[in-house]
Amino acid sequence: RGSGSISYHTAMAIVLLEGCAFLPVSALGLRGKLARLIPHTVRLACAVGIGMFIAFVGLQMNQGVGLVGPDKSTLVTIAACSETDPVTGACLGGKMESPTFWLAVVGFLITSYGLMKNVKGSMIYGIVFVTVVSWFRGTQVTTFPHTPLGDSNYNYFKKVVDFHKIQSTLGAISFTEFTKSEVWFAFATLFYVDLLGTTGVLYTMAEIGGFVEEDGKFEGEYMAYLVDAGSSVVGSALGVTTTATYVESSAGLREGGKTGLTAVIIGLYFLASMFLTPLVTNVPRWAVGPSLVMVGVLMMGVVKDIRWGETKEAVTAFVTILLMPLTYSIANGIIAG
Repeated sequence: RGSGSISYHTAMAIVLLEGCAFLPVSALGLRGKLARLIPHTVRLACAVGIGMFIAFVGLQMNQGVGLVGPDKSTLVTIAACSETDPVTGACLGGKMESPTFWLAVVGFLITSYGLMKNVKGSMIYGIVFVTVVSWFRGTQVTTFPHTPLGDSNYNYFKKVVDFHKIQSTLGAISFTEFTKSEVWFAFATLFYVDLLGTTGVLYTMAEIGGFVEEDGKFEGEYMAYLVDAGSSVVGSALGVTTTATYVESSAGLREGGKTGLTAVIIGLYFLASMFLTPLVTNVPRWAVGPSLVMVGVLMMGVVKDIRWGETKEAVTAFVTILLMPLTYSIANGIIAG
C-alpha cells in the first residue's frame, strides 16, 4: 500500500534476493570478521548510541509517549500536546497537557521503582498497567475514543481471540520489474543496512550481555549470524520485510535473559500472539514508550568505559553516539565512527 515506484510483490522479491545474497556472507563467517574489525571504542559507543536511539523513539509522538514533536524551525521540540494536527503532528495547543503523556509518566515511575528494587519483569508491569488503564472507554486516556475508528477498534478488541490469515501475502513475489534501477538501489540499501546495522546491533547485544571474549568472538556467533540471515529468506516468502536483530532485544538482556531459553520463551509468546491479535494490536504507544526510554537509560552504563581523555577515542565515540539518533540509523553511526 506504499506510494513508491516499487510494487509490493517486487519488494518481497528484493528481500528474498537480499536474504539469499546475505546468507553466504554469514555462512562463510565474513560477518563475524567484519564485526571484529570495528574498533573497541566504536563498539562501546554503539551501545550508548543505540540506547539514545531507542530512547528517542520512545519519546516521539507517533511511536512513544509524545514528549518530542515536530517543529518547522528546530525540527523537534517539546510537545505532549492536548491537540495535534492529524497530518503533520504539529502542536495545536496545550503543551505538556496530554493526558496520555502523564499516564505514560506514571508507567515510567512504576518501571523505575521496580528496577530500583530489583523486581524482575518491572518493564512488563509498567506496560501492563498503562495498557489496562487505556483500555477503559470514556476516559481521557482511552485508546478507544468514541469515533468511527475508535468504535471499530473496540469491536475488534472485544473478540480477544482472532487469527489473521496470510493468504494475500504468502508467496507474493515477482521478479518482473527487476530491469528498473530503483530495484537494485533498494537491494543495495537493504544489504547495506543488514550488513552494518544488523551486525552492529547483534554484536552490541553480545557486548551488553558480557558474552564477548578477549579475541572479539562470542559463543554461538556463527549460528546467530546464520539464523539472522536465513530469516530474511523465510520472511520474504511469508510477505514481511527484511528480518533483523532488533535493538529492543536489550530489554530482555537487562531483565536477566542471557541464554537460548529466553529466545525460546519469547518465541512461544510470539506464537501465542498470533491468536491474540485483538489484544496485542491495541497496546497503545504510550504504554510501550516508557520502557524504551528506560532501556536507553540502562544502556548508557558503558559510556564510562570510553576513554574520554583520549581525543581520538573521544571524537570517534561522540560522532558514533550523536549520529545514531540524529540520522535515525545505527548503520550511519557505525560508518561515521
